[in-house]
Amino acid sequence: MPVFSRILPIITACYGLQGVGALIFVPQANEKFYDLFGAAGFLTTTCVSLYYPTLKARYWQGNAAAVFPALAPRQLLLTAAMCGWSIRLGSFLFQRAMKHGGDSRFDKVKHKPKEFSFYWFAQATWVLAVGLPVYLVNSIPAKSVQPMRSLDYLSFGLFAASWIFELVADYQKTAWRHAKDNKQHDEKFISSGLWSLSRHPNYVGEVGVWTGIWAFAVPALRSPFVPRYAWLLAGVSPLMTWFLLTRVSGVPPLEEILNGRNIRRPYLSFGPGDPRTGNPDNLTSDTRKRVAPQALIIAPDTHVIFYGPCTLMRENVTLTTFVRRAVRGATQSHNITGTWHSGSAPALHLK
Repeated sequence: MPVFSRILPIITACYGLQGVGALIFVPQANEKFYDLFGAAGFLTTTCVSLYYPTLKARYWQGNAAAVFPALAPRQLLLTAAMCGWSIRLGSFLFQRAMKHGGDSRFDKVKHKPKEFSFYWFAQATWVLAVGLPVYLVNSIPAKSVQPMRSLDYLSFGLFAASWIFELVADYQKTAWRHAKDNKQHDEKFISSGLWSLSRHPNYVGEVGVWTGIWAFAVPALRSPFVPRYAWLLAGVSPLMTWFLLTRVSGVPPLEEILNGRNIRRPYLSFGPGDPRTGNPDNLTSDTRKRVAPQALIIAPDTHVIFYGPCTLMRENVTLTTFVRRAVRGATQSHNITGTWHSGSAPALHLK
């Protein structure tokens, strides 16, 4: 199939580049360049998706008349969106790794060559899957790419708004960390700006970025030049982004670090809430704050995780929330209510 013949070089470029990175940095147990190679993977594969057929015709098949094709507006915008996102995020993560002397995500695996190599090739799979909507659209002849319509502006607007959301979240976190390094505050974690709305607003923005890119690519992927269900296959991009961030390499390692430091982050990862501990001894009679303690032991061998807000009012804390309770290895849903008096332990009862 023509599409497969154009995707195969992209697959080769994906795994080839990350393989080079693994050959260089795995023996050194050096993870500082991992994210930089990820960004380079997006840029390399995008260039291959656009220009490989022309380069092949000119230099492999000896066709000196072969010229680089003009691109449709949709192809230009998709390519610019992915390249802009990858350059910004790659440079941001690389600078952070160099400043901190490494990446804590790899502390346990970088000294295990087989496991560390797996991460490099897993990154190649990530680059291939997440960028798939762009690669597929770029494989279509420009004259056959569907012109932009009104709904396309909404899709691209979702990308743009989500990218701005991610940029602002990263900026706020960087400014907060800089202020903490300068001893301007002693907060254990950020709870202002976008970080007061979501526990990981940068990840929310990233999921939105790839959802917008996929939605913007869908009209073109209904072309007869690609398989019939290519637009559904391309949906792996936002789905994989969500899965990796919430289940693998995003939220879980951060939560593990926080738990290891005994820092309680008491609200929903992708939902609203106030990330403060809610110590009633620090409240005045006029204080009203939303707070949700992350976890409390209410009976021997029973661990309750709170997923909803509660209200701190004056000297008492009244909890009315939804919880998950692990009982003998099973998960059951309950409603829980109770009152936390100042200076006393929570008195909670399952209903």
